[in-house]
Amino acid sequence: MFETTRRHLYLAGFMGTGKSTIGREVARRLGWGHVDLDEFITSLCHRSIADIFESEGEPAFRIIEARALRLAVMSPHSVISLGGGTPIRRDNANIIRSTGRCWLLKAGLDVIWERVRQAESRRPLLSGISRGKDANGSTLQDFVMVVEPLLQRRMESYAQIADSVLDTSAGSADFLAGKIVDEFNAIVSRGVVK
Repeated sequence: MFETTRRHLYLAGFMGTGKSTIGREVARRLGWGHVDLDEFITSLCHRSIADIFESEGEPAFRIIEARALRLAVMSPHSVISLGGGTPIRRDNANIIRSTGRCWLLKAGLDVIWERVRQAESRRPLLSGISRGKDANGSTLQDFVMVVEPLLQRRMESYAQIADSVLDTSAGSADFLAGKIVDEFNAIVSRGVVK
């Protein structure tokens, strides 16, 4: 049986790795609720993440995010899709490790770029990337220059909370959710929580 103190399934990872999309499908398959932490923050604050970043800055957003996580974990069994930067705060990482099992979702930067480039305006950390195209018809190089250092800084935080790792570069959200659910059910049936 899944311990009551570790009652959540978390999806962590960088932007564009599929946390929200896969999280909804994992929750559906388990019959659990789904909390997309960024959507939850938007609902609580009645403002977009981009607006919070712009008007109050990233440090203020991270405080709001920590409070939202503490509220989200009060719910019964839930799949919680974390924001890309949620685990960088030690208190958030402690909550995640103590209340559930965490899958780190990874993808190649070229795949992430394809997924996020249309939503650049809604992603505050990408606001510095030109929406124009370079001579090759792509701004992938600009994207990599901006996000690679950020991703490298976050990898240590991701590693500290990850119980399992899944590459989401290929495969449908349905297929990838199935892999998580199958692994989760096998862990639960063996009585292994960590």
